[in-house]
Amino acid sequence: MLGVPAILYLVYVSIAENNYQKLPVFGPKEAFFVTANQKVADTAYHELRVLEKSLERVTNRVRVVSVFVPGDGKNNRIRYRQLARVEDVFKDNPLIWTMHFHSGEDSLAVLGWCKDSPKRLSYFAGSAFVDSVEKSLWIYQPDWKGIYPDAQLHELTFLVDKKQRVRGMYKTVLRKETDRLMEDIRTLIVEYANTEPKRRRR
Repeated sequence: MLGVPAILYLVYVSIAENNYQKLPVFGPKEAFFVTANQKVADTAYHELRVLEKSLERVTNRVRVVSVFVPGDGKNNRIRYRQLARVEDVFKDNPLIWTMHFHSGEDSLAVLGWCKDSPKRLSYFAGSAFVDSVEKSLWIYQPDWKGIYPDAQLHELTFLVDKKQRVRGMYKTVLRKETDRLMEDIRTLIVEYANTEPKRRRR
């Protein structure tokens, strides 16, 4: 009888792992059929393929994407500190990377307020890559306006999954929003753990 509680616990853990709440997918959607007889429908979600143009070959990763603009030094510094918390929590997880896009020269001053991270990619004003990423992120304006009616692009951080789909948007100037971002990252990690095939042990 002593083994019954342990068995019940294992059953509970198994049920919990397979009944977590998946994160939504944001952006334009398009329905299509996946079989020749057109009886099975699926949905195609918008993908941030522009991120693939980065010179750094960081593929098959979850990315935390933020835009910083000039003239907003105080909020930039607060966001950098909050995002540094995210980097610190997930520093040992190779799946999670951060990407910072600076669209003006004086926004670069915030760099001195945050310690370096080996998994942070920073891109600076004057780059065509920065411009194209910002234009691509504006596609999600209808989604973020439904959550933050008064928010601008440079106030937001985006959680992007391995398929380059946006799974969450956050005002990371706020600590509670940064906490929510980290909780959603954990949810996404569980999602991949439950859906990707397990490697065979040798």
